[in-house]
Amino acid sequence: MKKALVILLALSMVFAAFADEPAVKNEVAEFTGSASVTWGVNLDTAKTGFKNDTSASLKFTLLSSGDKATSGEGVWGELKIKTSGDSKFATGSTDNFGGASVSIDTAKIHINDMIAIGILSGSNAYGEYKPTLAVFSDKGHVKTDKVGGAVTQGINVDVTLDKLLDLSVDFRSAPSAAYAEAGYKDAFGVDPTAAAKRSVKPENFETFEAYWAALTAENATVKSNSDTIAAENAKLQAYNDWKKAKDGYTDYGNYANQYGIGAKLALKAVDNLNLSVGFGMDFYGPTKPWGLAVAADYKLGLTETMYIKPQVGFTMSNKEKSGKIATALLVGWGSENQDTNIKWISKKVSDGFSVATEISLDSKEPIPLCVGVWDSTFVENLKVGAQFHVANLKAFAINTLAVEFAYDLGGIKPAVAFAMDNGGDLAETFKKEDAMKLYVGCDFTGFVANTTFTVAYESGNFKASANKLGTVNLTAKISF
Repeated sequence: MKKALVILLALSMVFAAFADEPAVKNEVAEFTGSASVTWGVNLDTAKTGFKNDTSASLKFTLLSSGDKATSGEGVWGELKIKTSGDSKFATGSTDNFGGASVSIDTAKIHINDMIAIGILSGSNAYGEYKPTLAVFSDKGHVKTDKVGGAVTQGINVDVTLDKLLDLSVDFRSAPSAAYAEAGYKDAFGVDPTAAAKRSVKPENFETFEAYWAALTAENATVKSNSDTIAAENAKLQAYNDWKKAKDGYTDYGNYANQYGIGAKLALKAVDNLNLSVGFGMDFYGPTKPWGLAVAADYKLGLTETMYIKPQVGFTMSNKEKSGKIATALLVGWGSENQDTNIKWISKKVSDGFSVATEISLDSKEPIPLCVGVWDSTFVENLKVGAQFHVANLKAFAINTLAVEFAYDLGGIKPAVAFAMDNGGDLAETFKKEDAMKLYVGCDFTGFVANTTFTVAYESGNFKASANKLGTVNLTAKISF
């Protein structure tokens, strides 16, 4: 009883430490600009023309980033608020806080040095894992998604054993309409008023199973993607509608006895090894969803610079044939997830060679193959990359093949890029068409102060019936 009283007092009596709070800066953060003129030739139409571009930016920092936190010892309450970054106002912006946001970063009751109770909302769904690849890491087209329950309100108990493990246990509940957070929609992802117009009415069925079967029969496919609502929530919504029709079930808000639990364990005992296991489940509704997630990667040094990094993520839920494995092997020799690119190969590249795939326990799901290589270390000032992607190994139709390089000769920087794509990694860039393109360009700097001259050829789609030759452009750009 005394300990409970101490915990309650710790929540209500906290002492703030005011170091590193946001401070008024009132200084210019960015004042840049550029102007360019391009003269180009369309080789398909034999027509030419000029194009002018200008760009100017003025940003000033009103407040610096910072945080404010309580401090204590023994049994105490920790609260930390922070800003997302400096408050930078740009000309023409309507953002009243300059892009910076304020949020609660930490709120927990420390019982001792190892155990703390968190009081922020959270989740009992775990498992999102994106392997680090030589190219295309930012897109995450080989990954696992979160699995588990849908509860969000409650507490979590954190147990931290230094250099051994981190354990977090979630005890949470959901309002009686758990799907409300995703925005109320009909169980099949259509307008809420559609439910009242359906020929299948919940009050006409004595069992929920019969009602759900009739609903699915009326709709050929249950919509359950990120644009609508999760499949578990769709079924839960239908269940709540049926309960309400049968016995006057109402929305009890957070007093709904709809609980879930989850736990995530991360081992830290071995250097360069990341290993985590998570399991979450809900105890209410017609589906009582649960999910198991495991992820591991290990960085094994071969030389001072070269290493191998096997990576694997596994998830499984209560759905039939739900198991999924995402795995990759990276042979690396430099920096990971560099924020750079040349032309079409995406940013977030790593110096190395990688092979990745994902395997579903559902035999109907295709197995992809993703191979990539990137290097900026072997030859000074040379960047080169390539990626190869097959969406279905069984059919083995190439969806993406891209190769590109750039070399900085000190004032002269040639670049060449070639890509083929058919609904693969570059579908967004090539507008999902079956395309083959070539780019050859060269930047010239240092000849005129503050000015870059560019000569560039970019083909049209070589696979198209027309407009294949592309364009040649000559550009002069002044910038600072």
